[in-house]
Amino acid sequence: MGEDFVSRDSFIEAWLAEHLKRLSSGMPVKRLSLRQLLSMEKPSVQLSNGDRHFFNRDELMKAAELLGHEYLDYEVFPLVFISRKEMGGDVYLIKGNGAGDIFRRLVGLSAPVSRTKDGQAYTYKSLVIEFIKKYPSLGLIMT
Repeated sequence: MGEDFVSRDSFIEAWLAEHLKRLSSGMPVKRLSLRQLLSMEKPSVQLSNGDRHFFNRDELMKAAELLGHEYLDYEVFPLVFISRKEMGGDVYLIKGNGAGDIFRRLVGLSAPVSRTKDGQAYTYKSLVIEFIKKYPSLGLIMT
């Protein structure tokens, strides 16, 4: 039984490492709202390294449906998760005004996300993994 847990943990670590390589290519120059992204033929944002980050339209529509009209104009997409090793190896800041609440709703958490002393929203690696599994194109992980 113990070997199954080790195998699963190893798989998750390898999966996360692969996503980190792919996703840490650059920060978004400007993040957009669901309304803006859904109005685009090919929803995307420019990254600081000159590449583009493309969104999956089905994921955008699912997020819009779950969030409702109240959150359509929050310019937080893609959600940016930044690893904070000094807070513990499993802690990730959720960057952007309103991004923590949007993350909470999309992951299905009932309680508000935790906040640092200076008010930044944060979460844990397991929830970031869950989010990326559900919405691979809606988030970027930065190290």
